[in-house]
Parts: sequence; structure tokens; C-alpha cells
Amino acid sequence: MKIGEKIKRIRLHRHMKQRELGELVGFTDGAANRIAQYESGFRVPKEDMVKKIAAALQVEELSLIHI
Repeated sequence: MKIGEKIKRIRLHRHMKQRELGELVGFTDGAANRIAQYESGFRVPKEDMVKKIAAALQVEELSLIHI
């Protein structure tokens, strides 16, 4: 499973909207759009963003990047 799919699965499990997650990791304008790009695989988050996303989702960073 790719990182975007994992982000989406965990986000939905936490009952979060894309906009909420985007705001928690520091995106202001287009927060939902950037998260949607990660989840669809259009973009891949860099290491520092993976850390922020993991913290916002309350999971270990390895759970997002582990194959």
C-alpha cells in the first residue's frame, strides 16, 4: 500500500476531513487540495511532511512509510 493510501485510510478512521488534516500540518490555503494530492498519489510528501502528518494522525511515522 502506498503512503497516500495509508494517509487516507488513517484519516478516515480518525473521522477527519482533508481540510482538517491539512490545517493540522500547517497548510493554510488549499489545505484540502494538498492532502488530496498526497492521497491520490499525484504528489508524495517529503520526509518532514510525513512527520507532521503522522503526528496529526497520532500514528508512528513508520506506519506510514513501512512497506
